[in-house]
Amino acid sequence: MAPPPNETPRQRQVREMQEELARQISQKIDEELRAERVAMKQSKKAMQVLLLGQTRSGKSTIMKNLQMMYAPTEWATERASWKVVIQLNLVRAVNMVLDALVAALESSNPPPSLTHGHKVLALRLAPLRQIQQDLEARLGSASKELEQLPPGFYDGTDDVRIALAPEEERMTNGYSDMQREFYVMNNTRWKQVLKKVTPRMSTGSDRTTGIAKMRRQIQYADDISEVIAGCQEDIRFLWKDKAVRDLTISENVVLEESASFFLDEVDRIATSEYEPSDEDVLRCRLRTTGVQEYHLHALKTDWIFYDFCGSRQSRSCLSYFNDVQSIIFLAPLSVFDEVDEEGVNRLRDSLQLWHNVCSNKYLENVKPVLFLNKYDVLKAKLRKGRSLVKDHFPSYKDRPQDTTSVCTYFKAYFRETMIHASPIPRDFYAHLTSAVDFKGTSLTLRAVQDAIVRNHLALARMI
Repeated sequence: MAPPPNETPRQRQVREMQEELARQISQKIDEELRAERVAMKQSKKAMQVLLLGQTRSGKSTIMKNLQMMYAPTEWATERASWKVVIQLNLVRAVNMVLDALVAALESSNPPPSLTHGHKVLALRLAPLRQIQQDLEARLGSASKELEQLPPGFYDGTDDVRIALAPEEERMTNGYSDMQREFYVMNNTRWKQVLKKVTPRMSTGSDRTTGIAKMRRQIQYADDISEVIAGCQEDIRFLWKDKAVRDLTISENVVLEESASFFLDEVDRIATSEYEPSDEDVLRCRLRTTGVQEYHLHALKTDWIFYDFCGSRQSRSCLSYFNDVQSIIFLAPLSVFDEVDEEGVNRLRDSLQLWHNVCSNKYLENVKPVLFLNKYDVLKAKLRKGRSLVKDHFPSYKDRPQDTTSVCTYFKAYFRETMIHASPIPRDFYAHLTSAVDFKGTSLTLRAVQDAIVRNHLALARMI
């Protein structure tokens, strides 16, 4: 296009700048389109697997295990970034116990087992409330607060969630509710969130500013670690104290499954020199919502995993995953006696989600592989003998209350659900797993790969 007549030098300069900007935008769009085409070709060659299960079923832990095994270099680089999440897990657990203790001490009729020493203990641990808010603010500096989500987005779970509000807003808007939950939205993957709290050197013209910022981040992290380390002895006493333990039971204080692990390991974790171990990262909770996508190369194959939250509000979206080759369905058996905040038995909820998957006509050619997860937690719960399976599943009747019998019963339950719900005959693949068992998880991909191969052969009428 010819320049306009009588164009002044200033007008020409502006026009050329606009044309250059338009050219750069067009070039960027072309590059993104090329990248999308390449990614699409690669995704068609890759094994695509949907990770599905209710909240706290172990999906993220399984994914961490696979990354640890098949991407060890990347895993080692990221491991240190989990320190702040692990510290939040520990501090949040302590504060939940403290809330129950303070409420009991301030009641009109406190338990006689609680003494003046417990009041002093609560005061000494009070700084951890601010530490929790600080940790949540650090992790939450990248996105939006819970109330800003679209209606129906919140899935009604009680996991540790990472709040995504700007730090300034979090400091001024009174984020003092100790039971507030936090999450990572699907457009801010947990890796991106962790990067934001890991000190990194800036480059270029802002190098001096970057160095100063990095120093502040390191000092801030050290200050938090020092406060937690200073509370180590009191945390240990709180967790070991019989009166406090009895109180948590009587007040039905429900901690995350991982909380006991971190509280038991307080002597190692609550130190200024603490560095996360592989098991620490596997145990810690970082709740995500929406769909998380992971790429992995293993067993001479490229894999794409989609971690889907599986909340009730989002289950109508299952049909959009009809191009995956397999579904890894995680059902935690240990929750047979637990209910969600809507009063629904959590294991029955898993059975309903399994029914939805098996009955979905758009997924009839997708091979589901069932992982009856948290076998270790189930075993420990049955050993305590506080809950009987028949009280929650009457058809269990008077079968033995041992792990083998319970697992056999629920395995048959899921199998019958598939048989009656599936629109076409399907092979039933089921495995007992513990998400934090590194060796056991190593069989995950091989089991899925075997199921996919068998399904391809069946579709080709070869078996």
